[in-house]
Amino acid sequence: MVDVYDALLQPRPYKPAWSQEEALKELRRQAGQTLDAQVVEAFLALVAQAAPAPNGS
Repeated sequence: MVDVYDALLQPRPYKPAWSQEEALKELRRQAGQTLDAQVVEAFLALVAQAAPAPNGS
């Protein structure tokens, strides 16, 4: 699943790089379909923890 996330963020000859927001939205969309829903939820929780605070601290 992380490979899907990384592939979405990277530009390819056939597509531009997606923003993090777009990539996370796609992972949510695929949860329970092509991706394991529990793994997606755990990954999203880790990404949320790693996100900087809105005030930059």
